[in-house]
Amino acid sequence: NTEGKETTNTVAGNEFKSTAKWDGADLSIDTKGSFSGTEFTSKDRWTLLDDGKTLSVSRHISSAMGDADMKMVFEKQ
Repeated sequence: NTEGKETTNTVAGNEFKSTAKWDGADLSIDTKGSFSGTEFTSKDRWTLLDDGKTLSVSRHISSAMGDADMKMVFEKQ
């Protein structure tokens, strides 16, 4: 669902709650959860580039352990 409705996912016994919505041409996904007892939030922005040949995912993660930013780039072969 990409209309901002909350969804719940379970990964390795940990429950995460996410909302996803379109922000122009970008998909924005906000997630809250706990992993191994540490609560966190993450904010993703998924963007298609180069006429859909490249997917860029920017992620910001916040937890009691600190903040981290990451960027992943996928190219269609």
